[in-house]
Order: sequence, then structure tokens, then C-alpha cells
Amino acid sequence: MVYHVTSPLGSDLPGEVLSLLQRQQEAPALLAYASARPLIAVPGLLVTNQNGRWPIFGSDGATMNALRRVGAHPLSLPSMPLLEGDPLSILGDERAFAEAFDTLWSYITRLHIQGVCLPGGGDLYSCLYYQQTGPQTESGTIWLDLWERYLLLIGWLLRWPTFGICRGMQHMNVILGGGLIQDLRAQWRSLWQSDDYEMLPMLRHRPLVRSCTPETFLPHDVYVTPQSMLAQVLQLDGAATAPHILDACLSQHHQAVGVVLPDGTVRGMVAEGLHVEAISSDGVIEALAHQEHLTGSETWKRWYLGVQWHPEWMVNDYWAQELFRGFAQECRAYRPLSPSQLQELEPAVRAWIRQVDETGLTPARRQRLAALTSPSTGGVTPVLTTEPLSESHPARIHRVPGERMTSR
Repeated sequence: MVYHVTSPLGSDLPGEVLSLLQRQQEAPALLAYASARPLIAVPGLLVTNQNGRWPIFGSDGATMNALRRVGAHPLSLPSMPLLEGDPLSILGDERAFAEAFDTLWSYITRLHIQGVCLPGGGDLYSCLYYQQTGPQTESGTIWLDLWERYLLLIGWLLRWPTFGICRGMQHMNVILGGGLIQDLRAQWRSLWQSDDYEMLPMLRHRPLVRSCTPETFLPHDVYVTPQSMLAQVLQLDGAATAPHILDACLSQHHQAVGVVLPDGTVRGMVAEGLHVEAISSDGVIEALAHQEHLTGSETWKRWYLGVQWHPEWMVNDYWAQELFRGFAQECRAYRPLSPSQLQELEPAVRAWIRQVDETGLTPARRQRLAALTSPSTGGVTPVLTTEPLSESHPARIHRVPGERMTSR
């Protein structure tokens, strides 16, 4: 049976891919995969890039350690250049895309990837979500952005369990068509334009110093939506009707996907199909999830969860352990396709990802993107947009007193 499913990305998912994946997941479990440590891909970071020297790539040690502690095998994939020239030509040029895809696909077919985890990091290039770069937006790492983009797209198609932290959650939102509030402090007042209630004071979500240690992160409580996917992963009371409160979550960000107003309206750029799973006391969205059931089978669902705070720095807290453990369990249950199966599906995967890129490039966006490769711009530069910075979607959350969840 071939399933024809419409993707929130705007391009239909290839039926032959879905059919093969479902048969693979519903087949009798293989003991080798059931007992082994799942292999989880973690995009690597650019550590140094000094003039006149080769760049050095590394990995986020705290995230790698948190995954190892729960029985996973994290594998860092270096965000090295995939071609010479302008990186963003991948989005609009057939040859550039083919060269980049061939490199990425060679990794996928050689590794039995069972999940992908996106750690925290710097700001995304705003041109990837078609906004003008704001004055507070910091310089990003374009090759890391592109590696994450295509790992997320391949992971979405192959239904890898996907977990994002801070920037990782933001990119998970962007890849499905969402955007970002580029600076909370600068845009806070515009997010609260309403005559129905007074603007809440904004919490400090990022310290003044930029060094990333548990001592420099800012703690604040997080309110988890009752009966949500996140609440289930944390094994919170399924019968609760009030939000669960996670004590003193460590925060280090100035951008966000949006805020939830007191009447439950979401202001910001949350992608269609994503649900608000948690907020902070000022309404900033702290977690998103997407649960998609294709056939009604409990063994066939999408695990796609991101959090805005940093649980990797809180692995001694019970709920942080449960978060990583729940992700690792989903990865362990996932049965990756064999190299021969992946090679069989390669044309469909390649065509679908290319279609996603093409769908996102409206004529106006294509014109702006073409300007990026112009010699006069010098490569990667901000792009202008006339699209709004705010959209509203219904939110599954209520601002009422909740149960407090602390370390055990």
C-alpha cells in the first residue's frame, strides 16, 4: 500500500519512501537494534576560523555527554563546506545542490542513523527564513546552517526522531516554514500590541556575559502544557489540567519563535503543525512539538520535539534525564533503512528535497537570493523582505497555576 501524505513543507512526501519506512518500522524487532546504543547524528560546530589557517570543527560536549549518559552513541558530523563558492547557491542552483546532496547522502548511506539532535549555538542566517537581518542579529555560520537544514529535511522524510535545543528548536521551526523573533528585547513591545491586557515584563533570557557555563546561564521556570508530548516524555501526570512547572531551567538566548499572550493567542512565527508545549512566565515559547499519525498505529508516529532552554547543562536533574532518555528510547526503537534500501530511494529523496527548496523560493524570494551571489554583494548578505514579522495561531496552553516539577 502506498500512502500519499501532504507535508507542511508544501511538497507531498514520496509515497514509496513512506511505504517502505512503515513496513520497516512495523516488521518484527531485530534484537541487534533493540539492545544496541542508537546512533544519533549531531551537527558539528565551527570552533575556530582564523585567517590563513584551516578551520577547526568540533562538537558540543555537554550535548554529547548528555546523550551518552542515556545509552546513545552521538556522532558529530562536521559542518565543513560542501562546495566552493557561495554556500547559498545550493538553494537556487541545480549543480550546486547536486554536489552538496551527493556529499550528504554519502554520509547517510554509510551510517545507520537512528535520530538527529541539534544542539544550541549562534544565530541562524535570517535569509534562510526570508527576513531582513536585524541590528541585534549576530553573525552566524552558514555551513552549519545548511548542514542542519538538509539533515532536518532528510530526517523529516525518513522520520528520524528529532530533538532540538535552543537554536536547534528554532531551526526545527524554520525548516517547517516558520520564522524567528530576531531580538526579544527590541521587538517585545510590538508583540504585545493589544487593548485587552497590559504588557508583561520580559524575563532576562540571556546573561550579559557570553561564556557558556552553568554559572553564566540565567535560570527561570518553564510551564509545561498538560497532556502534551513534552509532558508525556517527562512522565508527568497525564490527568493533570494545570501546567507542570520545571524549576530554574537554564536560559541563553535572545531570539525566539514567538510568545503566548494571556488569551492563548500565539504571536510570532510558529510553523504550521507545531504545537506549543511550554512557555516561560512572560509568555515566551519554550518548547514545540509535532506529532503526526499516518495510519493510526501507535508504532508509527513522528517524534519531533524542541526546547528553548538548555537541559544538557542540567543532566543531574531528574526531568532533564527523562528528556534525553525519552529521546534515546525513540531512537533505539527506530529501525534505519539498509544502504541498499536508501540507494533505491535516493532519486525520490533528492527530488523531494529539491522540490522543498523550490517551493520556498517564490519569484520575489528567488530574486533576493540571486542577489546574494552577485559580485557586488560579496557573497552571503542580508536579504530584504516585505513579509510580516508576526503571525497568529491558536495555542494549546492556559495561564493558570500549576504543579511544580523539581529535581528528584
